[in-house]
Amino acid sequence: MFDRGNHAQFKLYGLDYPPLLHPSGQQNAAGSSQILFWGLVVVGLCLFGTGLYGYVRKNRRDTAPSAGVEDPDVSLGIPERPIFSSSLNNRQLKEGEYQLHLFGQFELSTAAGEQVSQLLTPILRQIFLIIYLSKVLDNKSVRSDSLYGYLWPNKDVKSARNNLLVNIGKLKHILQELKFAELTHTEGNWQLHLMEDRLRCDLQDFIFLSRQEKLPLNEVMRRMIDLHLRGKVLEDWDTLWTDSYKSMVNLTMDDIFCRYMQTISNRGMKPELNLIASFCKVMPFHEEAMQYYCCILSRGGQHEEAHRFYSRFAQEYQIMYGEKYPLSLSAVLSEVTSGSN
Repeated sequence: MFDRGNHAQFKLYGLDYPPLLHPSGQQNAAGSSQILFWGLVVVGLCLFGTGLYGYVRKNRRDTAPSAGVEDPDVSLGIPERPIFSSSLNNRQLKEGEYQLHLFGQFELSTAAGEQVSQLLTPILRQIFLIIYLSKVLDNKSVRSDSLYGYLWPNKDVKSARNNLLVNIGKLKHILQELKFAELTHTEGNWQLHLMEDRLRCDLQDFIFLSRQEKLPLNEVMRRMIDLHLRGKVLEDWDTLWTDSYKSMVNLTMDDIFCRYMQTISNRGMKPELNLIASFCKVMPFHEEAMQYYCCILSRGGQHEEAHRFYSRFAQEYQIMYGEKYPLSLSAVLSEVTSGSN
């Protein structure tokens, strides 16, 4: 910068500084300075643009959804393993609350895991369950004459009535000690009044699952299978009053399985082999599940395993029903293949 009194001059020099004063070098110095100036500007812009591009690209990568391999769980909107536990209600039981298991052997336990099933004799368990299930599943009371027919079908009314009154007195006393329900009698009808959240029952959980519309079908199946791992529902009894509940559970399992297979077929998805295998384990005489499982094994090249599974099913089928299973393995595979086309 030069100050000559009436005006100032500003000049930018490059690597030739200090400026050449001889006349022949002044023009070359000016040209070199301009080239260097614009060169620095271009380099600066390039560096700025590169940094900005890297920053934007990083932000996009951090916020973009990650792509995954399509599988039944992802396609149905759930993770590889259930985010839920096998129990519908993850809340821990509190003191004074009880867990009732009706899948597998009858079991009634406290929040601390202490068994109190022994308080109820076999006949008291039946009286309790007939009235309890009528209440929680059907919201109905039970007439005394219905209990006579269920529990003492070969006795006259007077004898059946005496037996009922004696056992009802015992049951009332036990329920008063446990404090999760009260048994009342009005105009010939018996009804349980349950204390809120004092008794959790796995069969109630099963019914609740069957009515879920937002829960994915493969998750519903998993959790229903979990409940069956203890055994069949009400397996301690093979009586008239249990038939409707056993039938309801079997029909519900069949419906869930068929809906699951239809869903994955409509979406062009592969079925989950482990899920179907687990279903076959708890529903050993479900023909459609057996057929699908054998077909999946065969298509995957596991022909010997498919044959072993089919043979085991056919053997158990003959023992159960007293007749040979009508379809050969080749007919099973052909039927499933033709049905899926």
